Amino acid sequence: MSRYLCSLFLTLLLGLSTSLAADKLRMGCVTFAKEQTRQAFSQMRDYLARDLAMEVTLSCHTSYAGIIRDLVDDKLDAAMLSPLVLLKTQSARRMRPVAYGIFRSSGYFSYKSVILVAQNAPFVSLADLKGKRVAFVDPNSTSGYHIPRRALQRAGVKLGDLKKVEFLGNHVDAVKALMEGRTDAAATFEDLVERNATLTKHRKKVRRLWTSNFVIPADCFATTTQVPLRVRKKLRSSLLAYFAAQRDGSAEKNSLYEGFVPGDPTLYDELKKFLGPGM
Repeated sequence: MSRYLCSLFLTLLLGLSTSLAADKLRMGCVTFAKEQTRQAFSQMRDYLARDLAMEVTLSCHTSYAGIIRDLVDDKLDAAMLSPLVLLKTQSARRMRPVAYGIFRSSGYFSYKSVILVAQNAPFVSLADLKGKRVAFVDPNSTSGYHIPRRALQRAGVKLGDLKKVEFLGNHVDAVKALMEGRTDAAATFEDLVERNATLTKHRKKVRRLWTSNFVIPADCFATTTQVPLRVRKKLRSSLLAYFAAQRDGSAEKNSLYEGFVPGDPTLYDELKKFLGPGM
C-alpha cells in the first residue's frame, strides 16, 4: 500500500509540474541582426504572452552554439531557429516544428545566401577571393557561413586559401566590416543591407558577388518535446494568426516577420543536399 501511495504521489507531482510548466514558456532567439532582432522578438514575446494568456520569457543569445546548448540543457522550451541550427539541435534533442516565419523584407518564408564585396572591388567571381579576407557570421550560421563556405569550395577556394577568416558573431557586424574596409568580402543573407537601419544608408558601398541558386527555408519556431500538445496547438494558432494581428493593429508591426505559415519538412531536403554529409 505504501508503495502504491508513493507511486500515486509521484504521478500527481509530475502532473502538477507539467501543468505549472505549461503556464510559462521560455523562448529563445539568436541576435543575428543585433538590436533589430531583439526588438522583433520582444514584440513577438509580448504578442504571444497576450494571446496565450501565459508568461512568456525571452532569452537573446549572441551565438548559435549558445541556443543549442540551452535547448539541450532544458533551459528553453521553444526557440526561433535557422535551418541548420534546427537540424543540429535535432541530433542532440528532438524538436517539434510549429510554424515557419514569413520575412517582412521579401514576403516569403525562404531566403538566399549572398557574398558581398565593395562596389568598386575588381572581383568578378568567387575564385577571385583566393588570398583575400572574408568575414563570416558564426560557425553555425546557414547563410552566413555554411552555404557560402561550400560555394567557395566549389569555386576552388578553400578556407586555407583565404588571407583571413573572421567570425563576427552577427550579420550586421560582418557587413559593417566590409563597408569599413576591414575585410574584402562578407557572407550574409539577401536584403539585410536594404532593410537594416544601421546598414541601409551605406548600401551603395557594396554589391553582390554571389547569390545562392536555391532558396533556404525560413527560420522555424520549434518547441522541445516536453511542451504539452495543447500548448503547442495554441502556439501554432497564435503564430498563424500573427499576420492578421499585425494588420488589424492588435499586435505591433514586427520588423522581421510578417507572420507565420505551417511548415513542410521537405523544404530542408535541398539544403541538406547542397551542404552534403557532415554539415
